[in-house]
Amino acid sequence: MKCTWVDCQNDACYPQVGSDQVQWANLCEAHHREVEAASFSSPFDAKVMLRCWVRAMGGAKAAAKRMVGEEYD
Repeated sequence: MKCTWVDCQNDACYPQVGSDQVQWANLCEAHHREVEAASFSSPFDAKVMLRCWVRAMGGAKAAAKRMVGEEYD
C-alpha cells in the first residue's frame, strides 16, 4: 500500500489509528516521523499538527470528504 500523504508515492508501513480504533491514514517512514514530531513539539503548534493531519489524509478535499462520511474518488 502507498502512503496516504498527499502526493507521496512511498510504501506505507505506519497505520494511523484514531481513538475509535479506525485507521484514518497509513504513512511512510518520513511522514510518520513528521506527524510524530508535530505531536510532541514543545510548544505544541496546532497549525502544524492540523497541516500534518490534512496531508496525511490525502489533502484537503479527501480530508473534508472523510469528515462528512463521503467516499473519496
